[in-house]
Amino acid sequence: MGKKKISRRDFLKETAAAGAMLPLAGLSALAWTAPAAGDRPPNLLIFFSDQERPWINLPPLSRPNRERLRPNAVEFTQYFCTQPLCSPSRATMLTGLYPHQAGVETNVDFGAHGLSLDPKIPGLGTVFKAAGYETGYVGKWHLSRGVRPRLKEYGFDFWRISNQVIGTGSDDDMARIAARWIRSRKKDRPWLLMVSILNPHDICFPALFRHPSPREVSLPPNFHDDLSKKPAIQSEFIHHDKAIEKAQPHTEEQWLHYLRVYCDLNERVDRHLGVVLDGLERSGQRENTAVIYTSDHGEMGGSHGLIHKGPFMYEENLRIPFLLSRPNRLSRAATCPALASNLDLAPTLSALSGVKWPKELPGMSLVEYLKNPTAASRDKIFSEWGVVRGTPRIRAVRTQEWKYSLVSTGEEELYHLAEDPGELNNRASDPGAAAVKQELAQAVQHWREETQDPTL
Repeated sequence: MGKKKISRRDFLKETAAAGAMLPLAGLSALAWTAPAAGDRPPNLLIFFSDQERPWINLPPLSRPNRERLRPNAVEFTQYFCTQPLCSPSRATMLTGLYPHQAGVETNVDFGAHGLSLDPKIPGLGTVFKAAGYETGYVGKWHLSRGVRPRLKEYGFDFWRISNQVIGTGSDDDMARIAARWIRSRKKDRPWLLMVSILNPHDICFPALFRHPSPREVSLPPNFHDDLSKKPAIQSEFIHHDKAIEKAQPHTEEQWLHYLRVYCDLNERVDRHLGVVLDGLERSGQRENTAVIYTSDHGEMGGSHGLIHKGPFMYEENLRIPFLLSRPNRLSRAATCPALASNLDLAPTLSALSGVKWPKELPGMSLVEYLKNPTAASRDKIFSEWGVVRGTPRIRAVRTQEWKYSLVSTGEEELYHLAEDPGELNNRASDPGAAAVKQELAQAVQHWREETQDPTL
């Protein structure tokens, strides 16, 4: 009560202006060539894994096919998901909306009882099909209830859905199907293809992999976190799901086995990427295809003593890879540290292709950073957690230096990431950080009002 309402336009202006002086080191060496008048719109290939964390405290991996993308790619090193759970994050990727705006706040399956994504909401399939693109989707879907979802109502001309649960075996087939579809495309019409690989999600079933590669791994430096000073759901989490409780490692050797399995699964994903890229190159359309590599959410991997994904806004859970490769437009490899999220995928694809989205979206096009390395960077991004298997809701904001989370139980978290990258010291009760907490709490409130958060 008594709070000043701000419009969406003012809200975006405020966050952009506040970030105008944020440095974007790394992009100064990037050369972006604008398309010429009359150029055919590019093909769009979105290849994404499931449950791939940022590479924190894990050994170097053999991923030669991702390296194939780098010579003409920019990597966004601070790219996050809007919710660290499969269906809500995928809803964001397709619609450009926050999960609570898209109406997908939990997983869409028989166990979680989530609602299917409404096909009436403009999505990548419907928007690009209406613009003249051929559209395809291959792999895990996880956005419709039912055993055999039909993706025609979501705007996809072609689709092949995997088994939705186990990637081992299924991912091989999906990669081959995607490559075959690409090779069969003619050059007179642009296409959009989403390739959704299930792995490294099979880490949810580590007992299936008894003999992982014998590589050197170690426990994360924040493994021994004292969760007693964190929201209660974190220490209670493994008991909310019998499958998670069963998969939870207990001894150090079990944890190291878990991490070795996870490394192997990530290398498998790279092999699937190679199959798809081979198909693209054989089609003769690589030069006019923008390739996106990303994931839907992260994996705790032992950080804070936690596994999988869940109701905690830690970096390992929220941060995901994002590479944008565009031959003929990007002259060399580069990195960009600007805050970004999968909320930006739809507007970025729109900017790359010239396809106009029918409604204003809350995200922004990342192409702006490619065109102008001095472009103003937003100073905040937002993430959320819905009611999943009885867990409380969470709303969070992250800046370059701080992260604040509000749990529906009233519990709060505040981390000074610049000094505490492991997020061990919760400063929500620290008088010395009271002003920062108040500022970020107000930012979360403004965001909830602006995006019409139904939990208000």
